[in-house]
Parts: sequence; C-alpha cells; structure tokens
Amino acid sequence: ETEVPFSGVISDQYVIGYNMENSKGVLLNQADGKVVKTSPFTWDDFLLMVVVGDSYYGNVGTTRAYVSAEDYWSGNKEGIVLFPAISTVQ
Repeated sequence: ETEVPFSGVISDQYVIGYNMENSKGVLLNQADGKVVKTSPFTWDDFLLMVVVGDSYYGNVGTTRAYVSAEDYWSGNKEGIVLFPAISTVQ
C-alpha cells in the first residue's frame, strides 16, 4: 500500500514513480509506502522511465532524455539533456 495513488518506474534501488493525483514524481519509503520527497517535475516535464543510481532516464515529449537525480528532485529543467535522434536512413 502507498500513501498516494502510485505508478512506479524501473529503479535499481528505490521506490520511485508518479503520484497519479497530480502527476508529480515521488520517492516512497519502501517500508510503509509514505512519500519521502516529491519532484516539481510532472510527467509532462520529464517522463521518468528508468533510474540507475543517480542517473534518471526518460522522455521529454517524444525525445529521449537524461537528468541527474539532483536536478530531478530540485526541478531544474536546465539540467535535462536531450539525446539527438539517430537516423537509420543511409
């Protein structure tokens, strides 16, 4: 059980996902499901999909992206790095 309606992402060490009521990223306590911290980012800002250590990967719109854990939890949009699309046309 969780304190908020929750949808999780793939994470190597934490229970991280989205508060389904306000679409903001949340870190939950594994023992009791309570919210430990909330990100100012919503899934419209940065759609988090995978967490590996302090590296957060996801999408901004349809573009793949990366943001550090520090920037994600502080809401620093300038810290988002977009990955350029790779063309497969020769």
